[in-house]
Amino acid sequence: IDFGGVEPAITHNAGEVREYNFNQNTSITGDKPIMVAEFLPSTTNGCYNNCDPSFVLLNSNDQMYLKDIVFTAPSSPLTGNSFNRFSLELVTRTADIAHMELDGVAVTGFQPVPGKTMYSYAYLEVDEDQSLRLEAKDPSCGFLAYIKGFGSAVSYAYSAGITYLDPTQQDLDISNLTKGGNVTYC
Repeated sequence: IDFGGVEPAITHNAGEVREYNFNQNTSITGDKPIMVAEFLPSTTNGCYNNCDPSFVLLNSNDQMYLKDIVFTAPSSPLTGNSFNRFSLELVTRTADIAHMELDGVAVTGFQPVPGKTMYSYAYLEVDEDQSLRLEAKDPSCGFLAYIKGFGSAVSYAYSAGITYLDPTQQDLDISNLTKGGNVTYC
């Protein structure tokens, strides 16, 4: 497994679980199927925006075939605490960034993924409780998207959608968009 130069590459055995704490964006590549999850830390463990732990499985860049998704960033958790920050984290092929739109407006602010510059990512603050439409305007383009909400002692993270391909038939490449979170893979 290669970590895009952030950590030394390692050999990983089937069923083995490891945890890393990355303080920068990272690309994780395996030559066999791997599962990568992102854990957002709690406020007491370095969360950058006063939040509670959350967990999301990260999708392989090789599953980047989603063309259009409508999503929302919910604001009212069942706990009674409220979220105060909402984000969309978007990954697409660098060649496709000019074709990405959010509610009909071009998405800007893309940065190349370290170690995998053929992919780029963007962090966007989004409004709460609004239906938002993310589109790849060119039919040959695709993307991966993650929605996150943060508040005092509460947070959430979810994949906004994906089109699956058979992961046993290809190498997997996952761009981790963690900012100070833990990444576990198995």
